[in-house]
Formats: sequence, C-alpha cells, structure tokens
Amino acid sequence: MRKLTFEGFLKQYVAELSGVQTASVHKLAACLNENPRLKEPLFLYALAFNKVELLLRYTANSAVAAEYENINAICGAKINVRAPKINEITNPNLILYVKLVFNFS
Repeated sequence: MRKLTFEGFLKQYVAELSGVQTASVHKLAACLNENPRLKEPLFLYALAFNKVELLLRYTANSAVAAEYENINAICGAKINVRAPKINEITNPNLILYVKLVFNFS
C-alpha cells in the first residue's frame, strides 16, 4: 500500500466531509452552505492544489467570501505547496494558516 501524502489526505478528507466524493472545487464550494465544517479544510485543499483563486471565484457571493479573502491576504496569493509530507511543510505562510485554523500556538 502506498503512503498517504498530505495532498492525498486533503483530497480524501474534503471529499468525505462534503459527502459528494469529488475533488472539484466548484462542487465542494457548493457544499459549504450545508456543511460549515468544510470551510477550513477546503481552503487548505485549495491552497495545497494552487486553486485559491478558483475557490475565491466560486465563493464570491457566499457567507465565507470575506473570511476567505482575509485568510488569503494573510497567507499570500502566490503560495504553491505541491504534495508535501506533513512533517516536511516548510512554507511559513502555510504553517501560519494551519496554526490559525487549528488554533495551535
């Protein structure tokens, strides 16, 4: 069996949490109203797959739009973290975001 990467974990987690079993940012964003627990993992998923701008476009008229814009401003728009292992994350902006979302000190 292959080792689960951070990217693979996020893909499985948001698909399972959304209940639609998809990796489509458009379909996942549509699930935000029914499943508010999807909010933080979905942004982290978009960040890891370099799809933040796409997510911002699909959520522009939703309740989370302002929050996503603020988090994006904190993390920076040009972050690219393709398939890191969880213990190899070195991007300080991504580490900051994970700390903010999961209330780590």
